[in-house]
Amino acid sequence: MKLKNFVSTSVVADIFKKGGFKNGGGYRLLDCDGDLQSRNHQEFMKTKYGKFEEMMAMKTKQYWDYLEKHIPQAVHIDLNIATYPGLYESYAMYPPEIFQKYARLLGISRSEHIVLYGRQYIAGMMLPCRISWLFKYYGHGAVSIVDGGLAAWEKDGGEITREVPEITPGDWEAELCSDCIVTYEQLVEKDSSGMNIFDKTDQINFFDTRPRDQFEGKVDNIFDPKKVSGSHVPGTKCAPAIEMISEKGRLKDPKELKNWLQKCGFKQDLPIISQCLRGVQACFLNLVIEDLFPSVRPRVYHGSCSELQARDPKRISE
Repeated sequence: MKLKNFVSTSVVADIFKKGGFKNGGGYRLLDCDGDLQSRNHQEFMKTKYGKFEEMMAMKTKQYWDYLEKHIPQAVHIDLNIATYPGLYESYAMYPPEIFQKYARLLGISRSEHIVLYGRQYIAGMMLPCRISWLFKYYGHGAVSIVDGGLAAWEKDGGEITREVPEITPGDWEAELCSDCIVTYEQLVEKDSSGMNIFDKTDQINFFDTRPRDQFEGKVDNIFDPKKVSGSHVPGTKCAPAIEMISEKGRLKDPKELKNWLQKCGFKQDLPIISQCLRGVQACFLNLVIEDLFPSVRPRVYHGSCSELQARDPKRISE
């Protein structure tokens, strides 16, 4: 059964009933969480970088939330362990040979289809989407997110537990697939005519997925007013990730989403780059676009506006 980027709770329930999430069942269920507070780059590099077993043993709030309740057979994955704070990126990605150590500790095997769910943020899907894109970057495309997250699972009568499954180390291997992201260096690289991507936003779908009031500068952002004069990059299109969620806490239906994308200025024949504040919400939009238009290959600007503020603040000028 080939699964899309987003799957319903009924699909997950069917896999569960057939034993798909047990060791050797072909699927791996991951409970996704993370702390969105800023992390200190220098301190992390000295004390935690790549020390996955030590970080997994820490009793963080997100781990206690997992222990309190989760879907049976789900293994906890933490975005703050899976990534590290870079100089400019909040969630910098480890070299593949290092990240695969963490994936194996989670029991993941290369042949498995990974199913992710989360809590809170944007109907329990924001952090799973970031983690899904992380696996895509490391060459594992067989990943799906539970539509509506843990809340939807519970609402639909799904079983929950406090029991932690026994983990057998996996044989997962990372294969770098960097064409799903775009770096700052790539954005500012000039072509033969002396123009960079920021100069050609009319030739691409360059989306900003932050909430609309942040994009429009109607509320305070994290931007330093001494460095940044505006609230978004000129030429970027506002496509807030939160607007893809229905009143029921699930993704809107495909027709609604396509209409919404058109209103956001989406043109199917143009390349797609998405950004947000720290490269998390942008992953959500891109995964939705992939489901709606399977032939499209969008990219995420991983550093997003936070990196621009640090390295090139004048870009955020409107």
